[in-house]
This record gives sequence, C-alpha cells and structure tokens, in this order.
Amino acid sequence: MKTYLIATLAMAASAVAQPQKAETPSPEPSRPQMRAEQPAAPKPSRGAFDAMLYVSVQDPSMEWWFNVPEGFAPHISEIKKIFHNQEFSLFPFADNAKVKEGKFSISYSISMKSPDGSLTELVRGAKYEGTKVADDIMVACPDVIDFKLDGRFPEGLYKFFISAKDGISGEISEYENHIRLAEWSAPVPFTGKKLVSDYVRAFSLQPSPEALYSIVFSDDFDLEQKGAPNSLNYTYLGFMKAAFKKNMFLISHIRDSFKSLSDLNRAKFILILAILGEKGIDASALSEPEKRYQEQIRAFKLPDPYGKWDPFLGAAQIDMLWGEFFADGTYRPVRRILNILSHAKEAAFADELAEKSRAPKTQAEWDRYMLGRLYKAALKTVAINARKYPLVEQYCAWALLHGDIPEVSYEVLSPMLEHIREMKSPSGGESGENPKVRMPRIDVESL
Repeated sequence: MKTYLIATLAMAASAVAQPQKAETPSPEPSRPQMRAEQPAAPKPSRGAFDAMLYVSVQDPSMEWWFNVPEGFAPHISEIKKIFHNQEFSLFPFADNAKVKEGKFSISYSISMKSPDGSLTELVRGAKYEGTKVADDIMVACPDVIDFKLDGRFPEGLYKFFISAKDGISGEISEYENHIRLAEWSAPVPFTGKKLVSDYVRAFSLQPSPEALYSIVFSDDFDLEQKGAPNSLNYTYLGFMKAAFKKNMFLISHIRDSFKSLSDLNRAKFILILAILGEKGIDASALSEPEKRYQEQIRAFKLPDPYGKWDPFLGAAQIDMLWGEFFADGTYRPVRRILNILSHAKEAAFADELAEKSRAPKTQAEWDRYMLGRLYKAALKTVAINARKYPLVEQYCAWALLHGDIPEVSYEVLSPMLEHIREMKSPSGGESGENPKVRMPRIDVESL
C-alpha cells in the first residue's frame, strides 16, 4: 500500500480571507525558536510583510482559527518532535499583507529539506487573494499540508521553508521552521488524579502522543465514575477515543509492549482497541479473565454522541462530547451540545412535574421529561466550561454571532456571553457553509 503526504487546501485560493480580525489586530502568535547554532533573525520592523510557517498537530480544519469571534487571538500550539507515522500539519500564515481598495494579494512557495540535504517542493507559486479591512491583520493561507512520515524516512532534522511575496507592496518574506523525527519511546505515566485530570482538560492546548500515553496509562486515569451509567467515566472515554484517533500510530507500539504492561493497563488497552473498532488482542496472549473482559467490552455499545439524544444516556453523550473537545479542541462537539439548548419547553415541563411531585405517565411524557433534564445538564456544563476554557466561550460567541444555533438556543445562551459585545440574533448572523476542501495527494515515492 502506498503512503502519501496529503496536501489539504483549506479553501480555494480565490476565497475571501476569514475571519476578519476587526479594528483591533490579534497579537502575533509566538514565533518558533531558531536553532541554537544559528543567530536569531532580526524581528521585522513594524508593518513589514511577514510570512510564517507553523508545525502543529492541531486539527487541520482550523476551527480553532476560523470559528472564533473578531478581536480574539487564536491559540497556536507548535511541536518540535514527531515520530514515524504520526500525523502533523504545516500551517502557513501571512501578516501585514498590504491592502489596496480593500483587497490583498500574496503568492508563496513551501519546501522541505530532509536530513540528507535533499529538497522537496511542497507548494509552488500558490496565489492567495482576498479582502481585509487593514494591513495589520494576519491571514491563514489556504494550503494546510498534512504529513505522515513512515519508516522509509530517516530520523533526523526536517526543515520547512516558506517564501512569500506581497503582490501589492512587492515585499518578500522568507521563514524557516523545523521538526525532529525520532524513535518512539514510552514516557513515564503521570501520577496524581488532579494532575491527570488537569492534563486531560488542557490536552488540546499542547497535544502530544507522549502526554496522551502518560495520561491514559497512569494508574490515576480512573475510568470508573459512581452514579454514571454503567459506572463509567464517559468524559474520559470520549477523550480516549478522540485522542487516539489522532494518534493511531501509537496502537502498534502499545501492541508490541502489551506483554509488559500492568494488568490495569492491559485492560485499558483492550478497551481502547474496542472503542476504536480495532482488532482485539489475540486470545493466546490473554489470561482467562482478560478473554472474558475482551468479549464483554466488545459486546458493549458505547452511546453515539452524534446520534439521536438518548433519554437515559443523554448525559453520557454530553460527557463524551466534552471529552472529544478536550482531546482535539474542535468546534463540532461544542456545537452539538448547544443543540440541546433548544429544549427549553421540555425543561419547563420537567420542572412542572417536579413541582407537582408527579411522575411521567406515558412514553411521550418520559421523553419530554428526560429531554428537559438533559437541557439542564447541558446548560450547566456549557456555563461552567465557558467560564473555565476560553475556547469554549469563543466557540459559543461565534455561534451566536453567526446564527449557527437554533433561535431558542440563542435566547438561552446570549445572556451568558453578554460581556462580549455586538451579539447578533440568528436572523442577523452570517450563514453559509464552511469553505470546500480539496485534497490533492503527493506520492511519497517522488520525494
């Protein structure tokens, strides 16, 4: 089977730049560190055209960039080390592209230098034109390049270069970044339940396979939760499923070391394989209790957080969605939770029954009652997490500004975000689909 480097075009090159960063420009993200043996490049003078290229394992859909309101600085998390078959992306940006009659125009090329010194052209002469309101607004270039380097690539330092030209000012900017391809070595697991919990909830801000391994294979990563359906911690289950989907290369490494894992971590890995739909551990490598556990866990069906809201497992669905958000920081799970806020009438019905101390009498009443309870659970978790995690608040604000939620949900959510100015009703919001994505493939054999 061929292995590919996948080049993803986040939008057509002629698309309008978004989001507009309003009158207050966003602060420039932290610049990557230069190699120690090289002198640091002088910082461009204020207002100079500046191209940048970041290496990250953040979600290449870039919802963390496009789905935040004007005036907020998106968080960019860089990496400096990767492992064979790990997925990562190159994100090109341009700052201070000059504007003429409300439009900008830039062109750029991106290349990679391997440890043996060979140079590979990844993007050549791409042109990007769009609109923005001021020179000092940073734009995300459309060519987001997804990588996965297999075992044929030697370990060592890989350098990435972007050379960009401002079509209006004529300025040229060049920028270099790098990563080191290394051999995987399992890190030491974390200790302490609070530390593990904190790392889970901050994982998307600095995602890494080493942190994921140290979290999940910690003795303090407790998958049991009293009072929850089947006594399971569905937030952690949702986190594991989403995080390992982004780090599938770990599966083969953990399989290879399965024999040396503790009994607890062997059980965790059996569970991980089941929730990912991967092939289970060969029965010959399992004890009798492990064989029974593997059969039972594969017969167990996890709730589908994107399926129909389950009257009895809805809270578990919500928890899994928050776990997914903690794993990858994407908008999709938050948006899904906001849908439940359209059930305000069901919540009022549930309150009415509670005041009368009356139980639902029919299946229809039970469904309304449980959806009302689910509404309250969703509202509580959104309110708490919007206060705790800036990206949740920003996603909620973006949904309000762009009318991307039902009108009933808007009425419930807007008071929670009244400190963010210029909230719009759904009728005044912007609509339309996200930019179409094209995925041309670059055959690795040509590198």
